[in-house]
Amino acid sequence: MADLSPDFRALCAELLDELQYQTSYETNAELQDRARAALATPPPEPLRPIPLSERLPGPEDCLFNPGATIGSCWIFNPIEGAGGIAWWSFEPLEWNESGTHWLPANAIPHA
Repeated sequence: MADLSPDFRALCAELLDELQYQTSYETNAELQDRARAALATPPPEPLRPIPLSERLPGPEDCLFNPGATIGSCWIFNPIEGAGGIAWWSFEPLEWNESGTHWLPANAIPHA
């Protein structure tokens, strides 16, 4: 197996990929070691939502469906909407009229 990646998500993805195909005892023991290494690796700093007034998302921040010309990213909608509940939506910025902040498509937003 390749050297350990410092990226926590990459390590987890490698583990899941390996677990699909490997069943030998040695490989499972090695995967357990890799899982321990992944869990011991501190997660990256959380991404901070970017105000739309500061910068709009670019193509590198968005996920494009095949053949699409407009990409989607995470858009934060403030409390005024949805009966007083703030929420994140994954959609093209052009479709959203109430958003105030955004995150890249590969981020995992949290309240």
